[in-house]
Amino acid sequence: MTAVTGSARLADVPLRWVLVAPEEHGVLHRLGRVVRGTPGGVLVHLQAVPPTAAGAQLGVSPRTCPGGCPGELLWFGGLSASDVAVAEAWIASGVPEPPEPLASRVVAVTRAG
Repeated sequence: MTAVTGSARLADVPLRWVLVAPEEHGVLHRLGRVVRGTPGGVLVHLQAVPPTAAGAQLGVSPRTCPGGCPGELLWFGGLSASDVAVAEAWIASGVPEPPEPLASRVVAVTRAG
């Protein structure tokens, strides 16, 4: 995770958002370790998944984004334990494009604006 110190503003820090559905406590626990070690990582346990991403278990901003708000979120659903392991490795890698096992699990894409 990235700490904002000195004269830095949150809007200047590139962030990578990871949002976890309310009922996904195991996913939250597993991804917490990864996000803590990711530069700019922000982990959010949602109270509710947005209606546009119904059925999603996990939302990830594929690219870091300055300004405190993700520009794009990929929402994944139908994740197995092995899919979550792939998500852990993908988030830790910092690569913007999800690997194939995850790409086939995208249930929605949302964009700010």
